[in-house]
Amino acid sequence: MKEITLSLDREKSYLLGLSGGADSVCLFHLLKDGGYRFSAAHINHGIRGDEADRDEEFCRNLCRENGVDFHLLRRDVPALAKEQGKSLEEAARDVRYSFFEEIMREKSIPVLLTAHNADDNAEALILSLVRGCSPSGACGIAPIRALAYGVAERPLLGCKKKDIVAFCHENSFDFVTDSTNADVSYPRNRIRQNILPELEAINPEFLSAFARFTESERLDSSFLDREAERFTETLLLSDISSIPYPITSRALAIAAHRAGASPEAVHIEKMIEMAKKGTGSLSLPGSVRAECRGGRIVFLSDTREKKRATYPDYEPIDLDLGENELPHGKLMLVSGELTNDSAQVYKLSTSALINLDRIKGKIYARPRREGDRILIGGMHKSLKKLISEKLPHLSLEERRALPVICLDDEIVWVPYLGVSDSFRGSSHTICYLAEKMHNI
Repeated sequence: MKEITLSLDREKSYLLGLSGGADSVCLFHLLKDGGYRFSAAHINHGIRGDEADRDEEFCRNLCRENGVDFHLLRRDVPALAKEQGKSLEEAARDVRYSFFEEIMREKSIPVLLTAHNADDNAEALILSLVRGCSPSGACGIAPIRALAYGVAERPLLGCKKKDIVAFCHENSFDFVTDSTNADVSYPRNRIRQNILPELEAINPEFLSAFARFTESERLDSSFLDREAERFTETLLLSDISSIPYPITSRALAIAAHRAGASPEAVHIEKMIEMAKKGTGSLSLPGSVRAECRGGRIVFLSDTREKKRATYPDYEPIDLDLGENELPHGKLMLVSGELTNDSAQVYKLSTSALINLDRIKGKIYARPRREGDRILIGGMHKSLKKLISEKLPHLSLEERRALPVICLDDEIVWVPYLGVSDSFRGSSHTICYLAEKMHNI
């Protein structure tokens, strides 16, 4: 087995993000045996029930047995994601790093250590490429990243997952395993279990090859960012229209982020078009507006009042086998099998195949709410945006009347949009009848 060692500054103190998995446990013991000064932080995200509580207890015991300070945060991330209109992954990441930085400020700890490895870097690269990333998305996981307070370092980034697991086994280091890692309905798990083994069969050293590629991309991106910095203060229309696109796009993105916006590629393109025309205004995500003014692009607070959609309001309706009456004359049929007769009756309906084994409890229908998101294609997508893109032929009233089928706080299905990745299957049929929707 390849030897795993650390080369960190012994004069510094560290905060370790401790999940209890093999990676963070490996890093924990390397820090402990190496005589480094560190404490550990664990977050119970409130996502995996008893298993999450097990992980919390494991981490607490590991720290107590080794005399390491232990910091714990319990947070209902699913509820927080729903409240903030974020994906589960985004909300969990924000909670983690906010907690880490809070501890670092309070304890004057300059460095956060996370146990990302070479496999994680490869998975991140593949996911970014599949989703159509910008050049910066091809940089993979950075070995060092600046935080609002201090920096985050990934000292195991050059280590293969299998070497880390072997290291734990050979040294009799216990660790916990997240059962959801085996669920290939999650894109990252599908990559880990199906794609990475195939790449290794093609090139046993593909992880090293990926690492070289992402490092090269980081160097290129860093250079271009430095060049773009020269234009971020002025953003002259003449510069934006004449300098190369890799510099222009970065300068606009950097300046927009500093103004509090979160622009996507389409917004960058529109700002460049504005600069070439010499006039225009554009609303950006984050309540920021970009305007052509005085020969340059400026970013202003977008204080214009936005109209909020009003949705039908009714109490959630539990769904039983057979027909279930919903407001606005809509009906729901929940059955184990859809017969030819019922299929004929529901000729104006849409149906979905649900994995009954994953339905633990009562499913119910409710009206759509602001900020609703559904897990489709590995991403938590906005229902509002999906409906706008996929159902433009429906009237506004018909769009707002679409029922949202849920289990607990998770969306299972929305008619015409698809079933959540978490509930796909073929053992249960839900059929939606919309008698008044003649546009479908």
